Amino acid sequence: MDSFIGSVIFEFWGALLVYIFQLAFRPLIGKKPRAFKEIYNGGKKEKNAGIFLNGSIHIIVGILSVVFTLLLLNK
Repeated sequence: MDSFIGSVIFEFWGALLVYIFQLAFRPLIGKKPRAFKEIYNGGKKEKNAGIFLNGSIHIIVGILSVVFTLLLLNK
């Protein structure tokens, strides 16, 4: 159960970071920013494999951000 809760937290944190970065950089390339719900849930027409990949990427981004933050704080 702990691993499930941890993965949900990392997935949310990763999606939040992706949302913040796309808010900053999408207007620079002339595109409208996407809503957080669209980023967290993936595309509107994604299939099971796309939903799994989207969640996995958010978990990886969340873990990497926590690891890099801890490494920077320990220096």
